[in-house]
Amino acid sequence: MLSATKRLLVVVIVGCVCIVAAIGYRVRCERELAWGKPPREGVGRHQPQHPDRPAYQLERHKGQIPYPPRLSEEAKRLFNENKFIVLADYPCATIVDYLHAPQGFITTDAVLYVFGSLFQAGLQEYEREKLMPTTRKLVKAFLSAAARDYTARKRQEGLAEPARRNLLFFAVAADLLGERVPRTIAKEARELASKVRDASEAGYYPNEDFTMYRVRGAYGIDRERADYFRAVKWLSRQILPVIPGAMDDPQEADIKLRQAALLGLLMRRNESLRKQWDQLNSELAFFMGKPDSLTPWGVAIVADMLLPHRYANGRRPYLGTDEALSVLRREFAKDKYPVSAIMPVLQWNPGDLPSKYVQFMGERYIVDAQIMQETVFPHVMGRLLASGLDVAATLLGSERAMGHLQGDIAKYPPLARQLRNLRQEFGSVGEGHYDSIYEGWIGALRKVLSPPRGRVPSFMKNEAWQDKCLNTTLASWAQMRHAFLLYAKQPMTPAGAGANRVFVEPVPEFYQRMEQLARDLHNRGFAGMEDLATLCHNLGICAEAELAGKEIPWHDLMGENARFKLVAFGQWLIHHFTNRIACERPALVADVMTDSNTHQVLHVGTGPLYPIWIVIEEGPYADSYMGLVMSYYEFKTDDFHRMTDEEWVETINAGQHHQYQPAWTNSFLYPASTQ
Repeated sequence: MLSATKRLLVVVIVGCVCIVAAIGYRVRCERELAWGKPPREGVGRHQPQHPDRPAYQLERHKGQIPYPPRLSEEAKRLFNENKFIVLADYPCATIVDYLHAPQGFITTDAVLYVFGSLFQAGLQEYEREKLMPTTRKLVKAFLSAAARDYTARKRQEGLAEPARRNLLFFAVAADLLGERVPRTIAKEARELASKVRDASEAGYYPNEDFTMYRVRGAYGIDRERADYFRAVKWLSRQILPVIPGAMDDPQEADIKLRQAALLGLLMRRNESLRKQWDQLNSELAFFMGKPDSLTPWGVAIVADMLLPHRYANGRRPYLGTDEALSVLRREFAKDKYPVSAIMPVLQWNPGDLPSKYVQFMGERYIVDAQIMQETVFPHVMGRLLASGLDVAATLLGSERAMGHLQGDIAKYPPLARQLRNLRQEFGSVGEGHYDSIYEGWIGALRKVLSPPRGRVPSFMKNEAWQDKCLNTTLASWAQMRHAFLLYAKQPMTPAGAGANRVFVEPVPEFYQRMEQLARDLHNRGFAGMEDLATLCHNLGICAEAELAGKEIPWHDLMGENARFKLVAFGQWLIHHFTNRIACERPALVADVMTDSNTHQVLHVGTGPLYPIWIVIEEGPYADSYMGLVMSYYEFKTDDFHRMTDEEWVETINAGQHHQYQPAWTNSFLYPASTQ
């Protein structure tokens, strides 16, 4: 047995080791999590352009947020008026930075930020383990099949050129993935692949907008991911018209429809090809839903049903005749075959693009892209680029967003009708059952904007809080668009660590939805989602108790040490979040819309996390609490420039990002944005 003195000495030594380890962990977090890499020389050391807004520099802040915060007279006025304030002069480089306040306020921002970060990391791992190998295998298999098909059809009237183009299509994808390309097509394939890699040529339909291939989002981490990005974009974007548009040359349209039919025939004749294609399509559908176009397999089904037996055989195959194409087009003109909702390429005029077309993989339909498509020209004359507020006002049902759009409505009166119609059409997407993670995420964001029922604290009863919730949802929406940057179809316009108490933002339905989303992703092997699901289950119980004016029923919470995980939420984040994320990056940017007229590209982004201080004046939770919120930005770039995460981080480090925060954030943000 150790003596009391020796036992005390052991305790002291162990304590010192723990402290040193914690300091080391903290330093490593600050180095690794501050945008994932050390800043380049000169970056992050520029002087801020606005005297009241410091440049985003980790060195200046180091996460030491005073509690209670020291407020200027103007900040005190804002705090007393709203009963809460978001402190924009204390930007946090990582989620750990705000964990020093003694009273914990667990916000929907924190849950959404953790979910978005875990999802991004999980998706990257899922791509590396499943989607990337599947895509590489698929391309090699189709390239081999297309090469055999071309060899067999060289002497067939009407089908030789479509078969050659299919071979070229897969040869370009193979070259982008670093695979060998058949010598017969190698030169042409490499020339096209070079244009994809260069990503600078912006052509109007029927030409390709190669700027869409600029590697961005989370895909610039290494060469393998960059190759995957380019190849998947290539496999998704080629348009094969079924019902030709105004700019489609009739002869070219015939060749491309035969291409689509031959692609479908490859799948019908080779079950392995169809299964590989279907597997990849199904995987993407789980995350993003269905493609916004017809598929080669759909063409094969129709061709088998309507065309004569062995329609692609012989020296003069029936598929090579005009009659065969007329039969296919009459069938696809029927309403049961949907029109593509989103225009993904540059156009001189509406109608240049075919209304119905085939894509091999197909860019995924996302409802917010259709909404942004239909709140600009030609639906709203004169308006060339949409806003994130359009999505919030319609898809998310935000009256506050509708109010912030009144200036645009006064300038473009038809916008009011479009917003009303779009809200009626899409206002229930993601409610109840959802068909994809994307839809479920949308449904969760709508819950943040829905006023909770019960004993709502006074700080949640004013317009400033509505703006804060609007900021939360749009920041998470920007995270979502960034995560799905590769797969989503983009529209184009024709021409609390040591807390003694805890308060949960009381939105129980939101936590219930997030719990289900996290469990769905846990079933797909996404790391950290099981812990997040348990957390959200417990947060829902807490929120319901708060709205009922009751104390939290700690005994009803799920899991071991559930009370500690909420009261010491910061510790939960450290142990169950930061160690699962190799690179936590609050600063993300995604291009979401392109204007063919002005060559401008609309971007949305997130930046530093900000502390939020609230006060509750009544009931069992009366006290003040500290939490965090995300930041949201919206801006345009010229000349089809699609900003990367690295460029956006440089903008933040230079202190040039404040001008891109919407003016409506001034109701809760201090110091105010410069807009």
